[in-house]
Amino acid sequence: MVHEYIAALFGKLKSSPYAGALHSICLSNEPVYTGCRPDAPFSRQEFGKYLEKKYGSVANFNRAAGTNFADANAVLDAVSKSDPAAKYEFYSFSREAFADWHRFLAGEVKKAYPGMPVHTKIMVFSSPFEPNAGVDPELMSDFSDYNGNDNYFYRRGRWVADWNVTALTHEMQVSAKPVSIANTENHIIPDRETRPVSNDHIYTANFQQFVTGASTLATWVWADIDYGFVKKRTGHDFLGNIYLRPGNIAAHTLSGLDGIRLAPELRKFMDYEPEVAILYSPTAAVLNAGNYRAEIDALYTALCFTGYRPRFLSERQLEHGEFGKTRLLYVAGAKNVSRAARKGMAEFVKKGGRIAAAPKSLLEDEHGRPLPPDFPTEPAAAFAPAALTAQIQKTVAPLPVKLNVNHPEGVNGIFFRMVPDGKGGWLVNLVNYNVDSRKIRLEGDGKWFDLIRERGFQPEFELVPMKPQLLRFLPD
Repeated sequence: MVHEYIAALFGKLKSSPYAGALHSICLSNEPVYTGCRPDAPFSRQEFGKYLEKKYGSVANFNRAAGTNFADANAVLDAVSKSDPAAKYEFYSFSREAFADWHRFLAGEVKKAYPGMPVHTKIMVFSSPFEPNAGVDPELMSDFSDYNGNDNYFYRRGRWVADWNVTALTHEMQVSAKPVSIANTENHIIPDRETRPVSNDHIYTANFQQFVTGASTLATWVWADIDYGFVKKRTGHDFLGNIYLRPGNIAAHTLSGLDGIRLAPELRKFMDYEPEVAILYSPTAAVLNAGNYRAEIDALYTALCFTGYRPRFLSERQLEHGEFGKTRLLYVAGAKNVSRAARKGMAEFVKKGGRIAAAPKSLLEDEHGRPLPPDFPTEPAAAFAPAALTAQIQKTVAPLPVKLNVNHPEGVNGIFFRMVPDGKGGWLVNLVNYNVDSRKIRLEGDGKWFDLIRERGFQPEFELVPMKPQLLRFLPD
């Protein structure tokens, strides 16, 4: 039925005089596979096939996992008891099955409309850290032309906005596959928000997504509602939406125009191959989701204040020896890491890489068996910019510019990223996510140019919150 539907629909779309206006096809909206449960008959049937295909038999699985299950049903029954081996296998099955369904949809669209880009609108801010959601961004990227997502950037949390959720999850996606982000549900104003939202918030929310890999934004929500609508529907999600905020519309437009004008420079931030990485571990996301997320969030946030762009290096990439230019790999919040990834880590170290492990990481394999690393590691530095910078620079070259902030909290809250521009210069992105201004001095011998405002730039200045800077630095 789905095959026939897609063939008929896209046959008509392809012949439409407006076909050229199609940007891409979103295969699914906020997909989750919560219907895949250990007690669901269809899931039980398909899991049995999965286990047999992967291991050949339950006996082989028992040997590999150090378990003693009588059959596949016994494995399923153990999921609800939080048996690590059962939990890992079932939720790995769920993620792979859900990705396979989307792969089928992508294939059908490509057959019906060759050359049409596809993506899925995964709730990347939550689903990868919820085992029962069945969503792995890396698996979804395999058949996608854009890294699709639904993401948000709100005024709340530790900083003036929770920018780090957006930045971290974008990095997870572009590290898995280096294609740009299509955030087709760009939440930058909370639903039912009736208070003023600053134009700077809107501009920063969009512009900084371009820095972290986005090329496509469709903002939620553009809805023309009047006073009568509001009176009748006092709790509706559309209340206070951006359509009703002329200043925010102007800021949104300006961010897009600046993004297009500066696209060659912005692209350099995504194309740069980082030398510092954080382990992306689906194993940890299944078995220790809460702790894993908290740890990588704290680490990624602190790394964003160092000037270095951190990427994610996945268990699968390690298994396949796809290290990129990574020279220092941080492992945080990952008590459980797969044996295949550990073999990749050993090879990474043999080739000169360093692994910095945070406490309580690398203790067990994917099936919950104790497994200390059989390769050299070092303790991860405290998740603070100065300590991390010192650890990074034991292997990675210092940046040509140092950020000096005249404040007791130092560089905390100042998003700072430098990448080469490919012409002998450097591109520098700065944003102050603190609630108050900071006096900044950029220390480095050379000339500065403000790319957003198209004028010369003095490297000692006051950086107010939510005013992104995109600068070019030409060393002497």
